[in-house]
Amino acid sequence: MNKIFFYCHFFLDNLKFFCFIRIVSFNKMVFLYMKQLPNNSIFRAFRILFFMAEHTSDLGITEIANALGIHKSTIYRFLASMEQLGVVQQNPETNKYRLGLALFELGNRVPIKRGLVDKIHPHLENLAQQVHEIVNLAGLFHNEVLYLDKIEAHRRIQIKTFIGFHVPPHCAALGKVILAFMNPSDVDHILDEEGLPKRTEKTITDRSLLLRELEKIRTRHYAIDDEEFEEGLRCVAVPLFDMQDNIMASISISGPTARIHRKTIPKLVEALNNTVDIIQKSLKFERV
Repeated sequence: MNKIFFYCHFFLDNLKFFCFIRIVSFNKMVFLYMKQLPNNSIFRAFRILFFMAEHTSDLGITEIANALGIHKSTIYRFLASMEQLGVVQQNPETNKYRLGLALFELGNRVPIKRGLVDKIHPHLENLAQQVHEIVNLAGLFHNEVLYLDKIEAHRRIQIKTFIGFHVPPHCAALGKVILAFMNPSDVDHILDEEGLPKRTEKTITDRSLLLRELEKIRTRHYAIDDEEFEEGLRCVAVPLFDMQDNIMASISISGPTARIHRKTIPKLVEALNNTVDIIQKSLKFERV
């Protein structure tokens, strides 16, 4: 327990450059960092936390142990210690576990929204008010699309995304538009490393088809996710470039297929591009 408590402070003091990401959703970045640490107990503790962070339902000891390949008695010891710290909570009726409020409190102490996201956020709010749909800001971190900001729509709609959520880039408009404007060798590396896992029946799982799709995106300057990430959901995304004209993020509008379709997409793309122009002027970025 003392080791975990010590590491939480160490983690905050030494990893503040991850300024956009919630602690509970660091996933691969933190895994890569922790593999260099000699204390295997800390590594296993965070593996448990990251696994729990990817599930919205409560999890049992056996389920966690089987998924991570760690003995049940070890999982029990770690969960018992973390429960004392408030890092996890146990449901007394089912004896299953969920993440605790201590992680939320700890995460809020990290400067998540300073800098770029803070400056962009008001413009995303304005866009959401115009289109009355969900607006997202995302970047590519360790081969995955990471949601950096999200503005909920006034209309009632449930989408399984949140700030800190991550998804393979090939199945989301936010990711495809970033891939389209990346160096081709970097794209090849990502596809070699991650493959093209299937999320829905419409997910592009053929590499040649994806590369042709990326070429179309470069030409028209926007990407569409047509139920490729979640059934019943359509998403339109445009790129956001830095002052050297390198792709640095993407902005999207998401909504149900009944509202985002062939007739409405042109107006949504126009609204997205207008927002990007305003953002880049406000950030004093110069586009070629």
